[in-house]
Amino acid sequence: MRGESPAFFKLGEVMELPDIIIQDMKNYGIKHLPEECCGLVVKHNHTKLIKFYPIKNVSPSPDKWDYVMDPNEYFNIIKTTTLFNKHSKIDLLAIFHTHPGEHSHAIPSTFDVKGAQWKTTYIIYAPKQNEFYGWDWVGNTFKHVDINGVHIIGMLYKELNYKIQEKNIGWEPWKNIN
Repeated sequence: MRGESPAFFKLGEVMELPDIIIQDMKNYGIKHLPEECCGLVVKHNHTKLIKFYPIKNVSPSPDKWDYVMDPNEYFNIIKTTTLFNKHSKIDLLAIFHTHPGEHSHAIPSTFDVKGAQWKTTYIIYAPKQNEFYGWDWVGNTFKHVDINGVHIIGMLYKELNYKIQEKNIGWEPWKNIN
């Protein structure tokens, strides 16, 4: 179905990513500080090979504290996936971006909620906090998903989940979390 990537896990389960892919994404995020960076993670159906594709951030904002994926790079990857080619053997696994601010967390921002377009996992990395979390976009809200067993625990998760559902369009987490 167009707009949805096939699920590799059920909501609330663990998304497994090779450590080298996670490290590649983290290194890319650190390399681009203080700007936000982005990319795509795809998975080949038969070989189970997972690949991270860094994509240039072409945001017109001077400080690049948001992201706009380079349309040519983005489309060159997306058009090879099952989102646009039902015979493809490649699925979109996740959309990756960073939250590079000194006090930013790896949780969806208002911009992330308003800009979400695919029902897939969005991976957010906050280099300054060393937080790396996955969030499933389910059409009107984000739901946390564990990556390799790493999850948000306790009140933080309950508070974030409540705020996402309460607002239904996002919030400004940097104002709500110490």
